[in-house]
Amino acid sequence: MTLASNRNSKETLNYSTKIELAHLKNVPYIGTTVIAQGVFVKRNATSQMAELSAVTDQFTYLNWTPSTTMTVQDSQACVLDSTIAPVGLVAGGLTVFEGYGDEFDILTSSMDTTSVGHTPAIGDYLVVGTDSKPAAVAPASISGLISFGRITRIIGNRTWFVFNSTGVVHP
Repeated sequence: MTLASNRNSKETLNYSTKIELAHLKNVPYIGTTVIAQGVFVKRNATSQMAELSAVTDQFTYLNWTPSTTMTVQDSQACVLDSTIAPVGLVAGGLTVFEGYGDEFDILTSSMDTTSVGHTPAIGDYLVVGTDSKPAAVAPASISGLISFGRITRIIGNRTWFVFNSTGVVHP
């Protein structure tokens, strides 16, 4: 989870500007669904907990912290004595980006290139794909979908895109 973009980075998701300019949010997470870095997530309307976004959602966040990391857990048990009740953690939750035209780059291999999307190309729209992964859709095929940004460049196995949390509905 680096903060500066690097075309040789092994991280799934990189933020391409100063972290001070990022719109970071903490979204509570309790669940067994693995939420990977670089996928789209939303708040559940009832519980306000993080869950994977769907293709019909009109607002989404971009997940930065995988749900398998300890920082997202909302409670922690004592490793020395299993009879002690777990302690609630204030820091629990996913760290997500709320997009306002921010640029990110992601491993192209971590995108959905089969169901909704195809191999990314510059100018493609970004939509929610299988397992909430970003998917690239050509401008000629965007009708009826909701997009969250555009692809700006591709170098090697990295795809750069401008991300907006508020989706654009394409008639």
